[in-house]
Parts: sequence; structure tokens; C-alpha cells
Amino acid sequence: MTAMFLLLILVFSLMIASATAINGNQTKPGCELYCGNITVPYPFGMGKECSIDEWANINCSTAFSPPKPFIGNIEVIEFSQNEVRLKNLVATSCYNASGFLNGFTSSFYLSGTPYRFSSTKNKFTVLGCNITGLAISVRQTVNYSTTSVRQTVNYSSGCGTSCYGRENIIQGSCSVGSGCCQSPIPKGFNEIYLDLLDTNSSTCGAAFIAEEDKYKFKASDLNFRNFDSLSEVPMVLNFAVGNQTCEKAKQNATTYACKENSKCYDLVDDVNGYLCNCSDGYIGNPYLGCQDVDECENPSNNDCEKICTNTQGSYYCSCPDGLYGDGKKHGKGCNKKNPILQLTL
Repeated sequence: MTAMFLLLILVFSLMIASATAINGNQTKPGCELYCGNITVPYPFGMGKECSIDEWANINCSTAFSPPKPFIGNIEVIEFSQNEVRLKNLVATSCYNASGFLNGFTSSFYLSGTPYRFSSTKNKFTVLGCNITGLAISVRQTVNYSTTSVRQTVNYSSGCGTSCYGRENIIQGSCSVGSGCCQSPIPKGFNEIYLDLLDTNSSTCGAAFIAEEDKYKFKASDLNFRNFDSLSEVPMVLNFAVGNQTCEKAKQNATTYACKENSKCYDLVDDVNGYLCNCSDGYIGNPYLGCQDVDECENPSNNDCEKICTNTQGSYYCSCPDGLYGDGKKHGKGCNKKNPILQLTL
């Protein structure tokens, strides 16, 4: 009984040590990893000392149980090493029984930060019958040599719906504009104001930014009572660290954000700056340093038939004495030496 108890303690201790090692590599020392149920990995953090810069300092609001993370006034659903997913702020427009219009615009204000609305994953989405939606965008261009900021305002995106009753609505798609329409989000925008125009007095409308693959249109979405649930459809932000290309950033070792065993890559989508990823064969947080993956620890992570030897960032296969080949499952494997060949030698 005592031996079994000691064994359980040992296993439990190893599990805690492993979890601590993983969590400890995701945040700076002394910083919290979780805000409620959401993981907040570095370069993000809660508190000035725990994040890479002011823009990555996340507000973990304890007004909720469990607490929730926010960027500005927008709730964060998920952080990753190259993008952030947020809840939506939905613009609505609806006539009440007395014929008065109740409308609510929504706005996303991220100027002065490296956040940009993803033009490849988001779609501006409008719901309703015979309704036009507009996404009024502000494009920010920063000249880092003079620190000047230039903003260009235009009506960057919009679309309209047309339908003559719910029986004519085509569910599952917004491509034909029947009850739902979508238009792209232009590159490089960090402020977007959503509004609805020409609202039919017999119906309600909604406009929001949606991650395209996460939203599937349903006729029931046109019910104004369901508009609140649309905020659960995520939208995607891109971000960058620094404000230079990888080539220029590497010239200053004190400010270069990519740490040991990581690689740098320049961004697309008109975002100024760069991001970091762990190099092949390594795992962890590239902004704090990546650790070697022991591919030999788990047979599913290597292609070795007999002997696996781990190396930094990789591994190699070999055969036991008396066998020959490359030692790979999908290669020559390990085979017995040919006795006739041995005799001739």
C-alpha cells in the first residue's frame, strides 16, 4: 500500500512539474497565464510588466465570474501567436410597433496599435430584408521615420439584401443576398464603424464583422431577438511586434523579439512589423524561447523502426548491431545482413 501511495505521489508530481514547465514558458516569470478560462500567452499579458508593449497589455475584468479579457471594450475569445479572436459588436436597426426606428451603430477603435482587421478571414455581414449596410473604415498609415500618422477615411465596404418574405430566403449562404449579404474587409484597417441604411419599416436588420468560416446563415438569425447571439460569432485581428521588417529588426539584438530557437517572418495584410514562430523541431513560446521536441519520446512523432536518437531540433534513425538499412519505417528499414555477402567480404 505504501509503495503504491508513493508511486501515485511521484506520478502526480511529474504531472504538476510538466504542466508548470509548459505554463512557465508561456508567460514572463511571476505573471498570470489565465484570465478566467482564457489563456493569455506572452507577448500578451496582464499588467505592464507582463506584456511586450502597451498594446498587448490585456484588461482582465473581474466584473465577471469567471473574469474575462478585453482589448479596449471588446471581449477576447482566443489568443494565438499570430492572431486574436474577439466577440462582435453588432449594429442593429429595427422599427417598433409605433413606427419609430431604434438603431444602434457599433464601432471598433484600434488606432495607435498594431492590430488590424484580417482581410483574409473576416467578412462584413448584413442581415435583413431590403437593407443596406455600410462599414465605414479608417485606414492608418504610420511613417516610422518621422512618427507621423496619416488617416484616410472612406466607405470601404458595404452590401445590400433583397427578399420578399422569409419563404424566399436561401439558408446556409450569404452569396446571393437573399436575407444575408457579405462583402470583404479591405487590408490595413484598424477602425471600422458599422451602420444600416434604408431599413424596411416592416423588418429588422443587423450588421457585424464575422470570421467567414465560423458563420453559417440561418433564417432564424433575422429575428431581432436573436441578434444578441450574433456577438458570439468571432472576428479576427492580425497584429505585429515591432514596426520593422525581420531583416532590420535583427540588427538590434536588444529589441529583437524572436528568442532562442525561433524564426522571424514578415507580415502581409498591410500590417507593419513582424511575428515569431518556433523553428522546426522546437516547441514553446517564440517570444520567450523555444525548447527542443524529443521526437523519440513518442513513436508517432518519428519514423524510426528500431532505434531513435534525439538531436537538437531533429532526430535520426539507426539499426541495432547485426541489421542494416536506414532504420526508417517508410524507408529501407532494418534487415538482416545477407550471409552470402558476409562470406564474400
